[in-house]
Amino acid sequence: MRTARSGMAPPRADAGFSLIEFVVALALLSAMLALLPGALQLARRVAATEPRIDREARVQGARDALALHLSRALALPTSAGRTPPPFAGEPTSLSFIAPPPRSAAASGLQRYRLSLWVPHTPGRRAHLVLATQSIGPALSSTGSAPPVLSNILLEDVTQLSLRYLGRDGEGPPGWRTDWRDPIRLPLLVEITLTLRDGSASRREVLVVAPRLGVTG
Repeated sequence: MRTARSGMAPPRADAGFSLIEFVVALALLSAMLALLPGALQLARRVAATEPRIDREARVQGARDALALHLSRALALPTSAGRTPPPFAGEPTSLSFIAPPPRSAAASGLQRYRLSLWVPHTPGRRAHLVLATQSIGPALSSTGSAPPVLSNILLEDVTQLSLRYLGRDGEGPPGWRTDWRDPIRLPLLVEITLTLRDGSASRREVLVVAPRLGVTG
């Protein structure tokens, strides 16, 4: 007696997707396509935010450097051979003497000069620069002065304005646009920067008390 064979063969592994699998895949694809515009918009926002974050980091770095160096400024006795004076404040530049930070490789007193530097290349914008020069004997046997090292603190600065709070004689303290007192340092130094931020401009203000630190 023969055993009857069924007319249905078992399904093969390569028989293709079932209807349920196709519907699930279609639903997942639809969900991914629905999320794509939001993902692209988020990517554009991140790309637009990165330069701003980098700019803010540079601004904060410049503020920290100015606060560190200027808060260490010294009032030194003047002498006939010391030109310019230990602390010389102008409306758009500042020169002062201070010891280097502990982290610096230099030793001895340093003369710092804060100013704007405009590259000679046409169309280039000004940079905020802090120049440094050692005070002491010449470094070479030829009698040449120690080299001046310039450090760009911040790029694309359109304006630098400085004010100094101090007493003029015996009167009450007041703000001045220059400082030439050979004995006393100003109570406060206000540094106002006008920065180019894309197509617009914005102001940054830093107030430092020499030898005391940042006040605002």
